Amino acid sequence: MNKRPLISFVIPVYNVKDYINECVDSILKQDFDDYEIILVDDGSTDGSSIICDLYEQNNDHVRTIHKKNSGPADARNLGQISAKGDYILFVDSDDYLINGALTDIANILKSSKEPIDIVILRICRLYKNGDIKRIPVDLNGKLIVDQLRKTVMKHLCSCNRFPAAALYWKIIRRELLIENNIMAESGIYSQDIEFTLSLYKYAEKYSYCDTNWYVHRDYRSNSITSHINIKHIESMIFIFRKWAFEDIHKDRFQFVANTLLSNEYAIALYYFSLLEKKDQQKVISELREYKWLLKFANNKRTKITRLCVSLFGIRATSILLNKLKKII
Repeated sequence: MNKRPLISFVIPVYNVKDYINECVDSILKQDFDDYEIILVDDGSTDGSSIICDLYEQNNDHVRTIHKKNSGPADARNLGQISAKGDYILFVDSDDYLINGALTDIANILKSSKEPIDIVILRICRLYKNGDIKRIPVDLNGKLIVDQLRKTVMKHLCSCNRFPAAALYWKIIRRELLIENNIMAESGIYSQDIEFTLSLYKYAEKYSYCDTNWYVHRDYRSNSITSHINIKHIESMIFIFRKWAFEDIHKDRFQFVANTLLSNEYAIALYYFSLLEKKDQQKVISELREYKWLLKFANNKRTKITRLCVSLFGIRATSILLNKLKKII
């Protein structure tokens, strides 16, 4: 492609030969074609690399980059640096797009009088039994589109679940990333949370698309989220140290950060229940240090967690959250 595309899809690829065709084909079949697809092969060993090369050879929209394995953050960063589009959509290589969705997103981008920093999108979840359901978040477009940043942040903080934490919940203006040097943090889990905090800190103009555009595969047995270990909680603690500050008066963004992180704290307590006792002992003191985040609880999950921690403490609450994991 010679001209700058409207959208760059950045897709990290690692050992997903059973899914990558469905992912890429779901983009190529869209009725909108002002895009490029950047496949970043992160040292795959299952044949995914060959599949990526075939897509590049057979379609002008596709570029493939090969690199040594170093994790999804590095792959995303390389794809982000290589992107040429006005906007970037990060896609997981085992997920796929819904037919026709790109046109609605593109229309929002093209019709705006000013460049939009972030368009918040709607996601569906694919369950193992084949059911596809929209993830229930009570987003209100009237409180996002053409609204002041303060209004948008207040609305996001009031939602039943803090939305748009995962990167596929939003399309991002590439210049916003460049101007503020926003890159994925390498070497941690929950990279999307850290990245999203940076986005919300700097983005000023928001919009919203109510079209279901993306299907997230919820059940992959070898995905990161299906194997909880101490690094998951250590990564969250790293993010707490970097972004969580109890005094919300020094920075207008701090309330937003603390609200998002209160959700992550509740998840961290659930993860805590899945650790071996020796690993629990390594992180318990730092989890206690940040339990004040629950003061910013904004939904059923975090409010229940806050009440339980105040009544029973962290260990008992983590066990209870394990029993009630449907609320997580």
